[in-house]
Amino acid sequence: MSTVDLRNILIKTLEDLGGSSKILPICRHAWTKYLSNQISPEDDLFYTWQYRIRWEARDLRKAKIMNSIDDSPYGIWQLSSFKKK
Repeated sequence: MSTVDLRNILIKTLEDLGGSSKILPICRHAWTKYLSNQISPEDDLFYTWQYRIRWEARDLRKAKIMNSIDDSPYGIWQLSSFKKK
């Protein structure tokens, strides 16, 4: 699984959750719906995906696909209005 795949999973997960959520429900939903059948303990990603998804969120904020931390409620990851359209 590539970085782009993980980024797309994060976007899909946020869309599934109505465009915004806290990190725990995001990770739980991403694991249950998208990741549990794609990675296994033999894959390095099995041990690093929760760390990597945070880096993907940072990159999505830079690309304006997600709101910056300053433009979102505390602890909430949120798709930007640009992405929601």
